[in-house]
Amino acid sequence: MPIKNNAEHGSLFFRIFNRLILFLILLCLTACSSTTSNNYRYRLQEDKAPRFRINAKRIPNAKPRAEPLSKRGNPKSYVVFGRRYYVMKSARGYHARGIASWYGMKFHNFQTSNGEIYNVASMTAAHRTLPLPTYLQVTNLHNGKKIIVKVNDRGPFVDNRLIDLSYVAAKKLDIIATGTAPVSIVAITPGVTCLARANRSTQRINKHYASNKSITYIQLGLFKEHASAKKLALLVKDWTRSPVNVKKTSIHKRSYYQVVIGPLPNSKSSEQLTHQLKLAGLDPRYKQFKP
Repeated sequence: MPIKNNAEHGSLFFRIFNRLILFLILLCLTACSSTTSNNYRYRLQEDKAPRFRINAKRIPNAKPRAEPLSKRGNPKSYVVFGRRYYVMKSARGYHARGIASWYGMKFHNFQTSNGEIYNVASMTAAHRTLPLPTYLQVTNLHNGKKIIVKVNDRGPFVDNRLIDLSYVAAKKLDIIATGTAPVSIVAITPGVTCLARANRSTQRINKHYASNKSITYIQLGLFKEHASAKKLALLVKDWTRSPVNVKKTSIHKRSYYQVVIGPLPNSKSSEQLTHQLKLAGLDPRYKQFKP
């Protein structure tokens, strides 16, 4: 009998112990599930526009300039939500089309991937694979509006999205209300400015133009090599609907290749295009007239 009683007590003890272990496991799973759910809800919570007023018209485009690549923001690859992304070594010649979105106060005053502080009123953007920093021209394909932004962050990590714009950048493109819009993006290479200025013979072209002011041209550069002139012309074609040509000319019995934009309809169009090219990091100093 005592042996039987001990066996019954032992069996009861193990049943209670097993139930206690099962209860603790279920409690842990519930807590973990709740935490995961909360994190998921936090990631998906709706972003908000700033409550303070921002006059987007008074905020200028980002000004492209040569900068060293960020050591912090340019790993060879990184993983987000289980997917690996590979960072491009160079943005030279990059262009793409896709859907742009924007991000606002949810990330305001937080550090970007570049180490800079995100500001809803700055002309910046996020891209998954472009090197940081990269300067981009962004065109809203619905209304034709164009802006220049500095890419200093990573994202958007949402399917079918190409770029995340800062609040003010999105406002300048008129996509705040819709939230997204189809855009084209073109990488700007500030080094082209130095390339266009490098040849001192550029100024000599002035005397080869007559004073016919009815048709205006803009000269961007003068090169000894046709390949260099063609390279600049291809970049500039993304910035204007006016014809961009490479013309061969002779100066002091030497052959040169000049990159010209035109003909332009009037001086006002010329001034607007000149300003736009300067924002792109180019320096169209020499306004010329067709001989």
